[in-house]
Amino acid sequence: MIRKTKISKENNSEFEVQEEYLAAARAMARCVDLFCNVEKLLRVGLLLQQEQAAENGELEESEAERESRQKRLASLSTNTLDRYKRNYQKLLQLAPGLRSLMNDCAKSKELTLIARKVSICCIYAHILCTDILFR
Repeated sequence: MIRKTKISKENNSEFEVQEEYLAAARAMARCVDLFCNVEKLLRVGLLLQQEQAAENGELEESEAERESRQKRLASLSTNTLDRYKRNYQKLLQLAPGLRSLMNDCAKSKELTLIARKVSICCIYAHILCTDILFR
């Protein structure tokens, strides 16, 4: 049985998030990267996936798209890119259901809402961890 948690959106309707994603957020904050911003992690992770697919010849894209992606990735240091790669792989291991959402353009709004909720959960876990450390 999959547990879901309700999230209130701006227009006061409710959106349910599977417990899998919230558990992944807690694990990311507690075990992988205390300062993980999941929204940014997903954006950079998708860029890294596109870059790898383009290098393997699996992705057809325009010159402008390629330049835009490369420019955005070039603004990050090698260490930062390595950290994003590692964290992105860990996140997908912890929440494999995210992969199907990322591959479905129709579900991009759902993915954005999940990423926001997961980021909030990470921030909350960060606050709890620092509170425990400094007591």
